[in-house]
Amino acid sequence: MQELNLPDFCKTAKELKDAGISYDEPVLDDVAKRGPGKSFYTYLFVFFSLVAVLYTNAAFLHFFGIRVVCILALGTVFCSVNALYRLGRYFYYVNIRKNLRNNRKPIMLQPVGVVVEYNHKGWIDLNSRDFFKYAVVYKEAGVGTPHYYITAYSTDIPESMPAENALLYRHIDNSRYYSIESSYNLNVIKMKDIAYKNAGLPA
Repeated sequence: MQELNLPDFCKTAKELKDAGISYDEPVLDDVAKRGPGKSFYTYLFVFFSLVAVLYTNAAFLHFFGIRVVCILALGTVFCSVNALYRLGRYFYYVNIRKNLRNNRKPIMLQPVGVVVEYNHKGWIDLNSRDFFKYAVVYKEAGVGTPHYYITAYSTDIPESMPAENALLYRHIDNSRYYSIESSYNLNVIKMKDIAYKNAGLPA
């Protein structure tokens, strides 16, 4: 990490763990940010490619026999099942995140710093910041023993230490599912709106 000359507020996941700071991965926000994922589009492309081969090259496939047809057919089934699985998982997580965001009692979070991790999907260049991914680390505000949470990962490192508070939407039964809303101006409006509604006053 030293060759990157990272700011002091950026720490590796190991450094945070050694300091007693642990957190669950931001599954919901990550999925919402990146969509179904590259694997989904890869399987979808291969599926349509195999369907095109089966449809337009009947004579060619007949020449090679039924074995080739069966292999290609199994390939289309395999790719379609995997594509549908990833698409279904995407909508499943997005729906959970949407329901959490409708919660009228979010938790206020305070920024702690930025965590830096290897981005295994990036270019293999240890001297490039593109090889790493970043996320802002938050802790629960006003709690003696706070829990820690992180935003969705990004390849853009913040220029300064994050100073704005955020809102946490946490699943009641599964602590792995949470969503962070880090827009300060929007949070101020939301917190006022929530306070008014809880007090029975018009917003």
